[in-house]
Amino acid sequence: LPALFRARAYQADLALRQGRTADAANWAGNFDPGPVQFAYRFFNAPHLTLARVWLAQRSGESLDQAEQLLRLLESQLTAGNNHRFLIEVLALQAMLACLRGDQVATGERLARAVALARPGGLIRVFVDLGQDLVRPLKRLELARDAPRYLAQILSGLNDELLLSSGRRQLGDDLTRRELRILKLLALRLSNVEISEELCISRATVKRHTQNIYRKLCASNRRDAVTRASSLKLIGDR
Repeated sequence: LPALFRARAYQADLALRQGRTADAANWAGNFDPGPVQFAYRFFNAPHLTLARVWLAQRSGESLDQAEQLLRLLESQLTAGNNHRFLIEVLALQAMLACLRGDQVATGERLARAVALARPGGLIRVFVDLGQDLVRPLKRLELARDAPRYLAQILSGLNDELLLSSGRRQLGDDLTRRELRILKLLALRLSNVEISEELCISRATVKRHTQNIYRKLCASNRRDAVTRASSLKLIGDR
């Protein structure tokens, strides 16, 4: 029975990943969280899958249920020093706060999750929660080497998106000229300065930078340089 219980939770988790929210919700409707006693030590935790299903449903009632469950789990995991699952709970709380438009709570919860995960270099725990974390992660402002770690998480999220579309690793299709321009962007040269350095027109520079942004899934030159550095496409700045 314990194995069957876990197998069904895995099925619900898979349904969420494949966008079959109705199937996951059907499992959640038959799952009794009971008095929460969090004793999981493996990759999958059914109670967290339940919280993710409620977040995916995005109704007022389901979000309230997720909030209550995540609060209980946070208390238990903090007391038990179970950092692996506490990181996931905090990230889910950040996603919940984001859905409710509370940017302050989103940043606070996500910053705690990142601070706990960074010493071990954990990436997968964030990537598995999907693209809803991308924007909140981009808004984080952390000290020291945290920006490099954030770039690695964001690169992981984008790698998943690209691989699912049949693309290779992020940045693999950058041309030699685009890599050269990336290095000049890292030196903070303007488009005018880059055009003079490479003896090409400003319009050509602009076209190349737009291609770089697209291939690295970046929104601006700073973002592109950060991602390129984390992927070791260019040297450290």
